[in-house]
Amino acid sequence: MKQSVLMPDYLQNFVCSGSDCVFTCCSNWRVDIDEATVKKYRQCKEPAWQAKFHKDLIPASQDGMPARCRMDKNGYCTFLTEDRLCSIQKRFGAGYLSYTCRIFPRGYNNIKGSIEKWGSLGCPEIMKKVLFSGKKINFVEENLKKTTEPGAAVTYKLDESNEHAKSFYLLRKFAFDVLQNADYTMIERLLILAYFFNNFNEMREVEAVKLVALYEDIINSGEVREVIKDVKPERKFYFNLLRTVMASTASHTKDHVYKKYYKKMSAQLCLGVSDERWFFSLYDEYYRVFLQKNPLLMENYLISAAFTELFPLQLPVLWDSFMVLLIRYLVVNFFFMGLVVEEKGKVNQDKFLEGFAAIARVLDASRPTFTHTVLAEMKKSGSNDIIHAFHMIKI
Repeated sequence: MKQSVLMPDYLQNFVCSGSDCVFTCCSNWRVDIDEATVKKYRQCKEPAWQAKFHKDLIPASQDGMPARCRMDKNGYCTFLTEDRLCSIQKRFGAGYLSYTCRIFPRGYNNIKGSIEKWGSLGCPEIMKKVLFSGKKINFVEENLKKTTEPGAAVTYKLDESNEHAKSFYLLRKFAFDVLQNADYTMIERLLILAYFFNNFNEMREVEAVKLVALYEDIINSGEVREVIKDVKPERKFYFNLLRTVMASTASHTKDHVYKKYYKKMSAQLCLGVSDERWFFSLYDEYYRVFLQKNPLLMENYLISAAFTELFPLQLPVLWDSFMVLLIRYLVVNFFFMGLVVEEKGKVNQDKFLEGFAAIARVLDASRPTFTHTVLAEMKKSGSNDIIHAFHMIKI
């Protein structure tokens, strides 16, 4: 009996753009080589390739992988050709690639034995389908192919030992329904989820069904607007929190591309200026208009990120999982806005994709430590509560 795999619909027709890609996947991050592939490369009979493998496969220092590809001084994999294609695949075929290179940008999660497949936003082609397709993300099932059987590549695994495991599908469906509810603005949707997960934190597992039903009723009737209308924007508070969180993200990555964009966008958005009015004048003039013209941009990003990270159960405490999603929201808003302001609101799609791909790959490759470290710092400073969540959302 074949096993099915659940995946977002944008993966159905995914095709790598190869040398036409605006940002090759073979640069500026670690390319791991699994043990079976290392053995295969070491047994290669061609003298020139024997020498190449000996020179350009170096010992890996983490994640249990035996080797990784050497990068040149510009951060590109040394197995790339001049036209930015893989020389290994060109000479020996796709079957000769390491597991990482063969499946990227796809990844897998395991939910109590059920397999789910997702696409990394570090790939511009995936990002284009997610951010600029003009369509909501739907989820479909297909038969799991033997050649892509996930093994060590499973990113997240959920089993019955998680105290909320029985409610996973219920909670995820509710969260996704809220995030895709076009009757509410994205800010309103996130405020609803903030109230929900704050309430859920205080309730027993058996009450999950009741709480979801209650929120579905007040969302469908519109009564929830009476709950969230009292949340007022505190722009100075938002600005200072944004500066703190963004500085924290930059301090917890060694990726020079991320640091370069952080520095560039900080200057672009006047993050170093103590007066928040400069920042918000740019927000109101350019970014607010951009979001109105691209209503699915943030929705699809958050749905994709949430699906990838097994939201809301990637952490034992559901509120913490929600805060991690909000940290992503804050970080992504910052870079989206910077890229939009840089072009004075007239966004070139390819340039936008190229710029954000550099950011997204850091968020993906550093998962989960990147956002979790920022969360730990917020907890330490006492900013991991619903009031701070409101200030991260309402602007």
